[in-house]
Amino acid sequence: MKKDSYVELSCEGWLSGVPVEFGRELVSLGELRKANTGEYVHRAGNPQDGLRGIVSGAFAIEMAPFERGPNLLHLFRSGDWMGEIELIKGLPNVVSVKATRPSEYIHIATPDIKKLASANPETWRWIGSLAAEHLLTAMGIMDDLTIRDPSRRIAALLLRLAGVRSIDRPIEPEPEIDATQFELSHFTTLSRATIAGHLDRFEKAGLVARSYGRVKLTNTKKLREHLATY
Repeated sequence: MKKDSYVELSCEGWLSGVPVEFGRELVSLGELRKANTGEYVHRAGNPQDGLRGIVSGAFAIEMAPFERGPNLLHLFRSGDWMGEIELIKGLPNVVSVKATRPSEYIHIATPDIKKLASANPETWRWIGSLAAEHLLTAMGIMDDLTIRDPSRRIAALLLRLAGVRSIDRPIEPEPEIDATQFELSHFTTLSRATIAGHLDRFEKAGLVARSYGRVKLTNTKKLREHLATY
């Protein structure tokens, strides 16, 4: 484990809201791992094996709960964690997680978490708070899908995928999203032509910059202001 992994993980996200002593002890149990672009670190249907916290990079969250899929649901970035639902419920993995760029994460095995919880029952409270955070994110996703105006719906999606839906992330002032226009189309239930047209307008306005399979948000403040217009 890198000495600064706790610092990197606790700057934002779930770990920034738990007691320092608990966070340090939890991270000390982890094994630092690397993931290459396109590598799956967590596959739906496999036995659950603990928590994962993203130190650097980005990961796509895929799910196929019903007839279709797997479909891209969300992007996780540094400071994000996963695996708590399976851990709490004793379920196999419910999502697949794939690196969208070279990334680092820590893996904390289930037996180590249970041992920590035996010594400190508050462990389950803090893991439950992670599940609550993800529930709030899911509710936000559903709310954004009710935005009727396509331009504002796309703006909301870009901000959410970049992890800056409500506030900026100081460590990444111009966040990049690893997603194709096809994936953005799926997220918003809009056609690819509609997505392309609005991204063109955003780019001309200086709000985004595009490259192959990636969108950089160059002015998150203005993008939020656009989202707030009716």
